[in-house]
Amino acid sequence: MATTEADVLFDHLADEVFPYLDELRESGVTNMYDAPRYIMEDFNVDKEMAIKVVSAWMQGFADRKDKEKKK
Repeated sequence: MATTEADVLFDHLADEVFPYLDELRESGVTNMYDAPRYIMEDFNVDKEMAIKVVSAWMQGFADRKDKEKKK
């Protein structure tokens, strides 16, 4: 499988942005559906990449919550 520049950027961003999104959510500053705007501003990425990263974080968040409920 070929790794594109976008894939590398996504992986790098995810490592930085996921903890940022956890903190943003906990702060209550915004609804998480507005989070891509924060990612665009704070990490200087385009809207498409910001949405992709936030979507991946949201899916991971949902998966983590499901696992917690099963415990």
